[in-house]
Amino acid sequence: MAAGGKVTHEGTAVTVPAPAPEATLVLAPSSNFEGVRSAIEQLGLLKAEAGWTLDFDAGNDTLRFRGPRSGPAISYFMPGQPEIIFRLDAASGRLTGVDLEQFIAVLSKTDDRWGLLYRQYLLRRLLSRVRRLPFLLNLLATFDRGLQVIAGDTIESTASTRVGLQAS
Repeated sequence: MAAGGKVTHEGTAVTVPAPAPEATLVLAPSSNFEGVRSAIEQLGLLKAEAGWTLDFDAGNDTLRFRGPRSGPAISYFMPGQPEIIFRLDAASGRLTGVDLEQFIAVLSKTDDRWGLLYRQYLLRRLLSRVRRLPFLLNLLATFDRGLQVIAGDTIESTASTRVGLQAS
């Protein structure tokens, strides 16, 4: 009898469940190059999707962007620029974060745009401490958006020169 029907065994009717349909797993890329390529193709998320956060870890000299749905991720470093690390969701391969390691010591000295990004981050942090004034909330939102776009553009530009890939 085909699965999903009734079978009689010693006078007792037993229902046999139909097999579950085969699930297709989408996984993060297995090679570093494919991971970087996938991340660069998704950089539009960093520039367009709301909810990305920015944090600077001074102890590790790392500027971190995290997406609204970050969780367990696999890290991929950019060839020729190992300070730039992309984080892709382990299950779906979706871009969930970008870490800019050795941010002040290395990156901000290699390109003026990284230095500008850091200065804007510091100004945003200063403004967030005096956010009790209502008009500053709008200014902070504008700064956050600007930081996302500048970071996305700078990472994209660096990637296209270092790796020869373009974001879509």
